[in-house]
Amino acid sequence: MTAHIISDSFDILKFIFCRSNLMSMASENHICNLCGEEDVTKFAVVWCADCETFLCKDCKIYHGRIKASKGHQTITLDEYNNLPSFVVDIRSRCKKHDEKCDFYCKFHDDPCCVKCIKDNHKDCRDLDTLVEVLRDIKTSARVSNLDKELNILLENFETQRRSINTEPAWFSTSTLTMNLDGNILSEIKVPGKYTIRAALSNNNIVCTDWHNSYINCFGTNGILLWKNKNKDICEPFGITVDKHGFIFVASRKNYKIVVLSEDGRTCKTILSKENGIVSPIAKNIDKSSSKLMVTNSSHGDAYVFEIEN
Repeated sequence: MTAHIISDSFDILKFIFCRSNLMSMASENHICNLCGEEDVTKFAVVWCADCETFLCKDCKIYHGRIKASKGHQTITLDEYNNLPSFVVDIRSRCKKHDEKCDFYCKFHDDPCCVKCIKDNHKDCRDLDTLVEVLRDIKTSARVSNLDKELNILLENFETQRRSINTEPAWFSTSTLTMNLDGNILSEIKVPGKYTIRAALSNNNIVCTDWHNSYINCFGTNGILLWKNKNKDICEPFGITVDKHGFIFVASRKNYKIVVLSEDGRTCKTILSKENGIVSPIAKNIDKSSSKLMVTNSSHGDAYVFEIEN
């Protein structure tokens, strides 16, 4: 999304955003600043970008008549409230000399008072009057439109976030059966919020639940057949099945390879850290030769073990 506010406005806005000499506005209720100096409380109706002042109805009329402020541009409070906060909090006085900044040096990205020009900007030719620059930025409808567009994006993001948070506590892990032409013959949806890996075991689906340290087995209809939770299995990742139906699981957190029976009732550790197993994540077995390959996540090591039945 691109927004063109005024020429060189990006550099100016960058300065405005980064400067630390921000002022506090009159109050949350927008009280007339001129009346406030006389200890009179009146609600403001407009904001003068040049004077950086809230004005009530009477002061607005007086402000528009005198020569010094007759050409100043004012905006309604509705327009003011729609401006981004970092824009309305701009202060136009020099932090170093406490003088009014009348100019803006594009070359140095810096507002300048008269003393600043004398000290640091004698040879700078690219100077603009800061009053015009600030007025254009503060009263620009494009700034307000940009702020509205950003608010819309934030609202859309919040809607999407709420949608994600209200999703059911599971998602579908689809297992597809396809023919040689690539056509889907069947689809099995396996529920599980933290399913990491899955394998086929006698036409059933066995999968690892990393978060809960479960090994789950589902039928072809997606119904849970059995669930195994064993002290030797912690954060299971990789899973594979040999020709006899034994289920091999990579238990990542406790550095183990465990094997389960086909019905999930028995569990045994066959490999551990002493065998070079460190944070195992992937594994596969050659069913013809009964050779098991294990890959570690820590150093990327891979080991091949011969399994004796």
